[in-house]
Amino acid sequence: MTIVYSFNSKEFVASYGVKVKSAEGLIDIPDRKDIKKYNFHDSNGYSPELSTVVYNERKITIEAYIKAATAKDLIENYYKLCYDLKSQTDVKTLQVVITPKTGTAKTLTFSVYCEKISQIKKRFVDGQNYGTFTITFIEPEPTISSYES
Repeated sequence: MTIVYSFNSKEFVASYGVKVKSAEGLIDIPDRKDIKKYNFHDSNGYSPELSTVVYNERKITIEAYIKAATAKDLIENYYKLCYDLKSQTDVKTLQVVITPKTGTAKTLTFSVYCEKISQIKKRFVDGQNYGTFTITFIEPEPTISSYES
């Protein structure tokens, strides 16, 4: 199976040399917003207003790394990624394409902005420079699809 991440039509690996170790929040349904509760003096408990379902924002956290031959390449790729993610003035598309070895690919699409990128943690292993970091995206108006079997 291959999983390809891209932001604003720029693929993470091809554009920045960034590979994803793990991601959270891609398939979760966000929590519901507070449900209105009506208390009536002549009945026990309360009556919840459940007719309208609305959700809080979706938070997507990606643990990623960059591997480069030189420290200069590592830093340049990290800075390019940070600039592209943090300089946006509106929401952009985060796309995740999951392609199994057999069968049909599944594309997940989110309208997000980058909330933060952690400081890079650099290390040198076997002649390669590695940098690990965390990216947090927010989808302010999450799209919730119904389940189809």
